[in-house]
Amino acid sequence: MMIDMKSVPSVSVTYARNGTSTKANALGMRPMHVAAFNGWRSLEAALTSPRSAGA
Repeated sequence: MMIDMKSVPSVSVTYARNGTSTKANALGMRPMHVAAFNGWRSLEAALTSPRSAGA
């Protein structure tokens, strides 16, 4: 039985190690949560905004 080996891409990441990713803001959200929340809010605003006049 022959096994077909496939290569897997590798990524190297370096972090600042200053603890900013673990600190929460006033709402208790970390930086990645804030970015996701802001993206969701802008999408929600686009979907729920009133239609323009004459449309």
